[in-house]
Formats: sequence, C-alpha cells, structure tokens
Amino acid sequence: MKLFQLLYEYKTAPGSGAEKGTIREVTTDLVNLRLDHKIDLSSQWELALRADLPLTAKDPLNSNKSR
Repeated sequence: MKLFQLLYEYKTAPGSGAEKGTIREVTTDLVNLRLDHKIDLSSQWELALRADLPLTAKDPLNSNKSR
C-alpha cells in the first residue's frame, strides 16, 4: 500500500484587538503533506511507515489594510 495525501485547511481567528494599529484577525493556511508506505517483511509481518510534513503560513490583517 502506498498513499500520498495533500491536506489543506484555511481558517480565520480573531486578533489582539480592534483599536487602530492592532491586529483585527489572523488568517492561517495549513498544508500537510502525508506519505504512507507498507513494507512486506515476510508472509506474516508488515512494516507500516507514515511521514507528515506540516507547513503553516499566517497573514495578520491589521487596521491599516482595507477589508
């Protein structure tokens, strides 16, 4: 069994405040690269491996930017 997945998530969270010069909200892009691989060792034994590579990008939107 070999499996490659690309998992993506986008979310918006509240920032630190609504006053001028503070961060109103923060958007986050999450990408997770996943690889599953099975190795047959014998007729009764298998070795399963999984590797995850999480990548995160954040963009704080402050009050100086337009909506």
